[in-house]
This record gives sequence, structure tokens and C-alpha cells, in this order.
Amino acid sequence: MIFYATATLLACLAAWRASRDPQHRLVWMLLSAMPLTLLAAARWGLGTDVDFTYFPVFRALQWVRGGESEELAYELFLPLKQGLRHAWFLRTPFEAAINFRRILGNMEPAYRAILEAVVWCGGDFRWVTVVTSLITSAFVFTAIWRQSRSPVLAIYFYVATSNYFLGLNIVRQYIAIGFVLVAIPFITDRRPWRYLLCIGCAALFHRTALILLPCWLLTFVKIRPIWGFAAVAFAFVTSFVVSDVFRVVLPCLGFGHYVRYFDLHFAEDGFEGFFFAINLCFMALSVWYWDRVNRDCRYFRVWYWMTVLGTVALAYSGFVPLMKRVNFYFAAPQFLMLPELLLSEECPRRRRLLTILAVLAFALETLVAVCLLNKNEPLPYRVKPYWYQREESGAPVPMPPLTWQERFRKIMF
Repeated sequence: MIFYATATLLACLAAWRASRDPQHRLVWMLLSAMPLTLLAAARWGLGTDVDFTYFPVFRALQWVRGGESEELAYELFLPLKQGLRHAWFLRTPFEAAINFRRILGNMEPAYRAILEAVVWCGGDFRWVTVVTSLITSAFVFTAIWRQSRSPVLAIYFYVATSNYFLGLNIVRQYIAIGFVLVAIPFITDRRPWRYLLCIGCAALFHRTALILLPCWLLTFVKIRPIWGFAAVAFAFVTSFVVSDVFRVVLPCLGFGHYVRYFDLHFAEDGFEGFFFAINLCFMALSVWYWDRVNRDCRYFRVWYWMTVLGTVALAYSGFVPLMKRVNFYFAAPQFLMLPELLLSEECPRRRRLLTILAVLAFALETLVAVCLLNKNEPLPYRVKPYWYQREESGAPVPMPPLTWQERFRKIMF
């Protein structure tokens, strides 16, 4: 965790310096993005989805471009079966290659293009990690510097709200989220074609980004924010009937691939009470500071109603699987939203107190979610994990000792 803490501190210091040195502001803005970007680009094998999907799919593309022979399948996938922690779904290397070739076929074209380019150039999966990390950081820090009055706090909350760690895991979806973040000004400026272009580009990385298309209408929502709670309550009450509706509607909208999640272990997550409570806190603070924060920030109205939509999605999470992932789109602006809420407090003493409490609260949340529970599996930080190292002898790769976080979870949970 020391690597993430150090990178966050360096990024915040550079952002603070940018506000104090107008002559070299652009240089400091670029420097503020470097620590977290380099840390993400240098990683290897971090993130739950990397083990489950991204690295095996890359190997599948190498197998396809190499001729799809059974011998090549054993060369590429046998090391994964020997050492990969989540190898429970792998049978023989050849069967694994066929399975991940099928998953590769479902990948969106923009991400597939990155994979194809890397394989064509003869690169390994590290190249994919570098490219996707650069794209994600470019969008996130562009949104921070264009939309936030306090880039220092926004960068801190980008990490402390676990958005940064999500980007290490749900790689394709977080690139799509990056497009959404930079598209928000096009909603407030009422530039529909630019907004639609951004969402279209996001869908080329993760097709679920198309659910953001109705957000264009948020700029026309003039009702009082308290009605957001009514929408959430209505969603919560009607949540028990929507599962069957989604099974029918998703294939009609071209998302039939996601119906399978209703029958797998993804449907066992249950109600996402923790994220639901966080969203409700953001909504409550927004209602309290509504007039002042909208006076100072033209993006806030859109951020708030996106949070409402995300909370509505979470209200259905007890019956519809993966609503947490839908919420990721709508909750992403919260690391931009929270600094604006804090700045809208007019009493300096109360503002400092609220800021300290918010910083400490999300630091504690990061300590529990990342350090103890290892959500999204960003720990321990590695640049070359042991389970991807192929041994010529074919002997299984020995498992390392448990980390203190793993020992704690084993004892407590």
C-alpha cells in the first residue's frame, strides 16, 4: 500500500504546486498525473479481472494469430493452469484456449484493436497495460483539471473512493467511464453531438456505456433534488419484479450476452448496501448545499442526478445482478462532486472540519476495502508476479507465503 500512498501524495503535491505557480501550471498539471499513471502502467497481474479475463484473453489472441495449434495452446496456457490463482475454470490448456477465444470474440472493437496492435508488434501483455493506463489517466486528469475547483482534493478522492483501484481491475469499463467523465461538460453546454460521440467511443470499449445516453436529458431536469429520494424509494419498492423484465428486455436491446449473469454466481452478490449507503450520503449532502453548490459549479446538477440514477440501479441490486457495475458509471463523478460540496460550506472553520472528516472517512474506507479486504485485488503490488513466470521444467510454480492482509482475512472471515 505504500506505493499507492506515495504516488497519491506526489500527485497531490504537484497539483498543489500548479495552483501556486501559474507560470509553469501546465508542467505541474502533467506532473500531477505521472505518479499514479506510472504506478498503473508498471503493474502486472493486479486486479481480479486480469486473472479471470484480460491476461488469458490476450493469450488466446496470441494463440489465434499463431495458428491455433494444440502445442501452442499448451505453451501459452499451461503456465496459467500451474500458477494462476483463479485457475479453477481451466481444464486442459487446449480447452482453455478455445474458451478464451470465445470470450475474445465478445470483446468490443476498440479494446480488441489494442490487443491486435500489441500482438502484431510482437509485444506482451505489459504493452496492453501501459496503453490502457495512459488512456484512463488522460481522461481522468482531463476531467479533474477542467471540472474541479480543487484538483488536490479531487485527486485524493479519486484514489480514496477506490475509483483508481477500479481502473486497475475493470480496465475496459473504466476507459469507458473516462469518456463519460470528459463528456459531462457537453451535457451542461448542450452540445448533443459531442456528447453522443463520446458515449459512442466509450461503447467501443464497453458496450454497456450506452446506458449513459439518457444522461443528455439531465440538463433539462429542473425539479427539486428531494425528488431524487422519491425515485430511489420507488425503485426499491418495485425491485422484486424487475429481474424477469430484464431477462426479456436485454436481448431486445442487443445485450443478450449479459442475460447469462442472472444464472451464474454473479447473481449471488445480493443487495449492495455499502455502495447504496454511500450514494445516499452524497444525495443528502447535495440537498443540504444545493443552492450554494449549483451557484458555484455548473456541472453539479448533472453529477447529482447521475448519483440518483446510480442509487436507483443499486436499489435493484438485490434482484438484478451486476447493478454495482452499472453504478460505477453514475458514481464515477463523485470524486469531483465531493470537493465542490466541501467548498460550498461558507463557514471556514466548519469547512475545514468537514474536509478533515471526509479525508479521514475515505482513508478509513480505503484501509478496510483495500488493505484488509483487498477489493479488486490491487495488493500486494507487483511488477512481475510469480504465477505468470513459465518454467521450462513444467513443474508447478510454488505459492508464496500469505501476506498479512490474507492472514487477517483468513482469521476474521
